[in-house]
Amino acid sequence: VSVPLGEHPLTEGAYYRLQCPHLSRVEWHPFSLACSNATMRAEFIVKDLGAWTHALHASLADASARGVALTEEMRVRGPYYAPALKARTARRPLLVASGIGITPFLSVLHAKVYEFANRELEERRFRALFPDKLEVSGSGGRQRNRSFTSKVAPSRRMRTASLEKLDKQKQTRLLWMVPDFAYIDFFLDYLVILMRLVDDAAHPPARIKIFFTGVRSRDLGTLIFDLMVALHYTSLGGPC
Repeated sequence: VSVPLGEHPLTEGAYYRLQCPHLSRVEWHPFSLACSNATMRAEFIVKDLGAWTHALHASLADASARGVALTEEMRVRGPYYAPALKARTARRPLLVASGIGITPFLSVLHAKVYEFANRELEERRFRALFPDKLEVSGSGGRQRNRSFTSKVAPSRRMRTASLEKLDKQKQTRLLWMVPDFAYIDFFLDYLVILMRLVDDAAHPPARIKIFFTGVRSRDLGTLIFDLMVALHYTSLGGPC
């Protein structure tokens, strides 16, 4: 469920309560945030497990079948404290999740990746503003381009080395134990799409290690499928 919030800030790692007045004007249901402030909207993963969620899924399915957006009002209340809040501000958090328990960490990972991606954009702006020919040595050497006499930038090599060291120090690591991929393949899609944003980074802001712990079905076809997925998604973001 995606709810546009405009300028309202979000708190990564927290959970919020949702209400759909057209379903019930008294029921509020808690869901972990699945995105960061970078989206300008609040995203929640809602599984069809009860009467309220079933009615919500039915409304969304009906709107999708008609090719229109769901126009009914959705109310959001929060944020509310959750342990994952501490991971957002920790310097190098280690996150451990099992199955659907990964949900509270999605907003934290989203925030880390987008901070890194935005910094990469800033690096491009910096390099455009201070190309090599405009750099000044730290010992006070002459400026190489007389057209710009007030721009002084650190050498690109020193700046890059400093950022790579910082990346290592601030990297988030997630260990995710999965009993059966057939039930949570959406989370795999979410993580793969998110980590593709930093595919070319030497030290990505997050590393995800997935541990396959077994299957709930004895069906041979299901077992083979799960093993193939496990081999393909062993690690995201490089070695953990």
